[in-house]
Amino acid sequence: MAKLDYDYIIIGAGAAGLLLADALGKDSFFYQKNILILDKDAKKNNDRTWCLREKGKGQFDNLLYKTWNHIAFKGKDFSESYAIAPYTYKMIRGIDFYEHYFEKFKDYSNILFQQEAVKEIEESMGTVVVHTDGNQYICKKVFDSRFNYDMIEADGPYPVIQQHFIGWIIKTPKPVFEVDQATYMDFSIPQKDNTRFMYVLPFQKDTALVEYTLFSEDSIIKNRI
Repeated sequence: MAKLDYDYIIIGAGAAGLLLADALGKDSFFYQKNILILDKDAKKNNDRTWCLREKGKGQFDNLLYKTWNHIAFKGKDFSESYAIAPYTYKMIRGIDFYEHYFEKFKDYSNILFQQEAVKEIEESMGTVVVHTDGNQYICKKVFDSRFNYDMIEADGPYPVIQQHFIGWIIKTPKPVFEVDQATYMDFSIPQKDNTRFMYVLPFQKDTALVEYTLFSEDSIIKNRI
């Protein structure tokens, strides 16, 4: 067997990869295991947000950027707002999530992060070789959190319906948003033979994340919004 560089390699430092690394890092069984996290991005930017509905307190409450206690649904001939207690709609920014977990990993001496793009993975004789754009690493097992686009491109009897998001943080010249109300789904926009709706998540009375969501077989670029 070839000499191992690491026991485990985690590809992708998004939510799945970082939560797995944290679970391994604080488990006594893995204290003596060397773990490498690889991602093509440095994870220094706020490249996404995550939202969830939750009753009461949750494990990510210390990372919350904004919460809402009311949500609105809208359609061409319908508009209604609802109080959602005992639930709360919660938002976590990507950058806060990344910073939190990378700070935790400073206490895990067996976990290393490298900014490298993975090009190829080879399995041979009980080991795995991970080729990046500048190095190769040998390990026992790989956990790959990247999405496999081949799955949605494979031919089948039914089309694969994709969900796309594109959003903008906007600031208005005067207060227009209800800070404690998230527009959860607004279907009043033209559907164009697909399923389309808008989110509006206010941060302040004049600042909000406005997000467009589309379900379709083709990409959001091909649909030209």
